[in-house]
Amino acid sequence: MTMRWVAAVLFIVAASTDKLDGWMARTYDQVTELGKLMDPIADKLLIGATLVVASAFGEVYWWVTILMLVREIGITVMRFFVIDTGGRVIAASRAGKYKTLAQCVGLGLLLFPVWSLSPSSAGTPMWINVYYVVTFTVIYLSLILCLYSGGLYLYRVWRPASSDAATKA
Repeated sequence: MTMRWVAAVLFIVAASTDKLDGWMARTYDQVTELGKLMDPIADKLLIGATLVVASAFGEVYWWVTILMLVREIGITVMRFFVIDTGGRVIAASRAGKYKTLAQCVGLGLLLFPVWSLSPSSAGTPMWINVYYVVTFTVIYLSLILCLYSGGLYLYRVWRPASSDAATKA
């Protein structure tokens, strides 16, 4: 149980520093193209590793983890492709930011060992069941946002040139 508390605290601290890092970069005018590229990759590594471990321990379905990882790896490869072909770094969209927030909240809730706060002899209290319903609702919402924001990124990169001209007019 001690390791579960450590994992939960480390995840929450790491996820929180991501928000702090972004705020500091904007506040001190230190936003860079490299930062716009590396920040989402750091998010993907944190969330991806947590999802894989949670799935390995049977706490998240593998299909959820696989869908999220395929989207994350695909978008990262696409970002590098766009840069390699002379394009600019694709900054995170609002939907992508909400996705990351929902993933962090959902996984933070999942990692938090709420079962340790209940006496074992009394059975599972109703509030723990409600807690897990909320937790998995947030995780599945993050999956929906993951797929939606991935579709938006693909659309922004691969839309026909004629739609670019129409939006600029």
